[in-house]
Amino acid sequence: MRNFLKNAAAWQFGVCCGGLFGVLFGLGLRYLMGETWTAALVSAALTAPAFGLSMALFRRRERQLMGRFRAMNLTAGQERAAQRATWRGTVPDDPAVRALAAELTRVQLERVRSRWFRVLAAGLLVVEVTSLVLHVLDGDRWTQTVLPAAGAVLFGSFLLWPRRLHQRLEALSGAVPETDPPRGSSTASD
Repeated sequence: MRNFLKNAAAWQFGVCCGGLFGVLFGLGLRYLMGETWTAALVSAALTAPAFGLSMALFRRRERQLMGRFRAMNLTAGQERAAQRATWRGTVPDDPAVRALAAELTRVQLERVRSRWFRVLAAGLLVVEVTSLVLHVLDGDRWTQTVLPAAGAVLFGSFLLWPRRLHQRLEALSGAVPETDPPRGSSTASD
């Protein structure tokens, strides 16, 4: 299954992700939030296509990004190592893998520093925290707070991505972009 998803077309990836999301979302609504089966199934049927579409667009964008780096003539194993190195692990010894990992990290850093990403992450965090507070104040079942709490943690972590990517970029390249340093860091002009 992993190989199928790794090599699947964007629409196939979207259908698989959307279907899985719909099933898990419906079960979560039914058993964690206490909704009726009808409400859970309708909600899952309405949200699964949106999630699947967003995942398909994400996959297409990821493949377009990787297409820009095909000229480096790296093997599939080297590309996977570079993608993994953007997030965790030791800095690769191979200069080509390290260069690709640094470039991928730069692109991701540009994306998460964009205004739309910060507004979206902060907005979703506010919605989830508000939902969590309302469930705690109103609900008599602790399980009703699980989904909003998980969402709040997830969307809160989005706000930490730029710092994490900036640190990883420093480790991969040693050269940090001059624009928009993370808060709290000192610059040469200070």
